[in-house]
Amino acid sequence: MGILYSGNFYCPIDTGMPVERAKTILKVATPPVIITDEAHRETVSDMLTELGLDKDTHIEIYDTIVTKTVDE
Repeated sequence: MGILYSGNFYCPIDTGMPVERAKTILKVATPPVIITDEAHRETVSDMLTELGLDKDTHIEIYDTIVTKTVDE
């Protein structure tokens, strides 16, 4: 809800979806920031360049996935 209250949106892109579908989503959304991991950085960068969004979109790289465990 915090994302909506800030006037922004969250648009997850599944890495398993076809590249053309991901490009369509990026073209329509024109995101100012993309959060990804190092493994997908080049793919995302290539898509942004191809769509002409590479100058307007900042890519944030996060390699650490934080998981919480709950003791039973």
